[in-house]
Amino acid sequence: MFWKLEKLKAALEVLDKFSEFGCTSDGDSYYLAIQAAGKKSMVGAAWGVCEKMISSGCFADGKKAGEIVTFFCKGKKVTEAHSVYLAVKEKKDCLKREKWRNAKDMIRVMERRGLRPHVYTYSMIMSGYAKGGMIDEAHYHILICGYCKMEEFEKAPECLKEMKEDGVQPNVDEYNKLIQSLCLKAMDWRIAEKLLEEMEGSGLYLKGITRSLIAAVKELEMEEMSKDSQEA
Repeated sequence: MFWKLEKLKAALEVLDKFSEFGCTSDGDSYYLAIQAAGKKSMVGAAWGVCEKMISSGCFADGKKAGEIVTFFCKGKKVTEAHSVYLAVKEKKDCLKREKWRNAKDMIRVMERRGLRPHVYTYSMIMSGYAKGGMIDEAHYHILICGYCKMEEFEKAPECLKEMKEDGVQPNVDEYNKLIQSLCLKAMDWRIAEKLLEEMEGSGLYLKGITRSLIAAVKELEMEEMSKDSQEA
């Protein structure tokens, strides 16, 4: 209402009292307040609202965000316009990355329930990495999964090492996949244990079931060695 009536001061006062009213400002709240300031050509007041919007991380939809950027450009506030553009872009990129992380979580749920994701499923995940600007992650994830599938276990740890050298931090997924493959297929608890220590050094946590797998393979080897020793 205040936006339509061009009552900038009243609009700003209401926006400032949102927390007192038990309300949460959303992208449209900030957009309308900025529009109200725009009608009065009060660029400074509009930027004050914009700073709150950027700090909150709540932005109006793409078209409205574009109008805010255009407003500052017309007001010859190029730096401010660029700041809004970068903030909106970063928020959009974060949302993309979050969506693809959720997709990866769904893959793990499928695998735990005995469902085997097919090539198209993995292709979509890799496409998501690329669209989210995570090309390196896609590259290394494909390599690690491929090496594990082909049972070329000496190459997969090297791939993890290359990731870190290239500034890409391996995630729990990569470690978990490799450690499980090492234990179940190669029966190599030594490298698996070393990778576990590496994970913990990076602040990553491995699920209990995979931790137990390392201990079980280690114990199995010890029992075999003890048995061989007794027979000898």
